[in-house]
Amino acid sequence: MGRYSAACAGREDVLPLTIEHIRVKPDRIVVDMSIRSERDAYTTPGLIASALRRFPHLLRHACVNEKGKTFSAVANNTSLPHLFEHMAIEEQVRLDGRDEASYVGKTSWTDRRRLKAQVELSYADDLIALRALKNAQEWINEELS
Repeated sequence: MGRYSAACAGREDVLPLTIEHIRVKPDRIVVDMSIRSERDAYTTPGLIASALRRFPHLLRHACVNEKGKTFSAVANNTSLPHLFEHMAIEEQVRLDGRDEASYVGKTSWTDRRRLKAQVELSYADDLIALRALKNAQEWINEELS
């Protein structure tokens, strides 16, 4: 989960989504992250279409938002950290392999001007959750680089 994709020469070398800190708590994992630029701060229909090839259930996730009851209501124009949250949830379900797996998350900008956000996720197994976070981050960074 490295911070830089190259020699750290400037902002262009920073990955689109950088995980800055992870705290594993008894009931959730808290992820502090930064987004490279305003251009990367929000999803687009094209990004979501691409994400669905790897995370096919994203649009059916329950999601508390101002437009509907599922992630599909906001998917095409939501924050990149919010997409990351739902990808990590779906990846936990896939990696866990249990028939009855349910996870919840919460995303918020901690400093919108500086593109800093926080994602909180529930988990059953901390190692699976950490792997899910890594997989979601890698997918986003590959897609947006």
